[in-house]
Amino acid sequence: GAGHAMKRRESIALSPAELAALAEAMPQQRRALTLVSGWCGPRIGEAAGLRHGDVDLEHGLLRIVQTAQYLGSQLVIGPPKSARGVRIVHMPRHVTDALADFITGKSGWKPKDLIWTRSDGQAISRHTTLKAFQSASRSIGRDGMVWHDLRHTANTLAADAGASQATLQARMGHADPKVSAIYLHTSTSHDRD
Repeated sequence: GAGHAMKRRESIALSPAELAALAEAMPQQRRALTLVSGWCGPRIGEAAGLRHGDVDLEHGLLRIVQTAQYLGSQLVIGPPKSARGVRIVHMPRHVTDALADFITGKSGWKPKDLIWTRSDGQAISRHTTLKAFQSASRSIGRDGMVWHDLRHTANTLAADAGASQATLQARMGHADPKVSAIYLHTSTSHDRD
């Protein structure tokens, strides 16, 4: 029913310059996460579930195979939202570089170690980033954004780069092309081009 629900607010899709400014306004430990989310489009639970072994920096790939989400205060590790949610997503070079810098800034990684954690070592959630994200989005003139808007941004940027509907659907992990279309927004620069 995702394609039929009434919208409470209009989703936001950032331009590449706005996304870069947003990432720069985030705390250092959340910049690569912001870029991965804004260019590659994982759901926050999918990003939270990324492990060191799910990242291929040599080829610029993310393997989305699990989620890490909280039900109340209980951390639940499980599969993505749907069978199509298990996927490989290619990262742009600058995102791969930012993620490589973040990963190499820490030592002793094991393949099952989560990439992004809270200060207590547990998986992140959208609440982990909420205060910093609100401040950063306000600083770039986009007050009222929510983390999920980065998923809209990623799909729109991929479409602007020429991705087909099938590619967009695969990148987002959607079974229904109508759902992928919800994540498309017009881009003034793409319209001008």
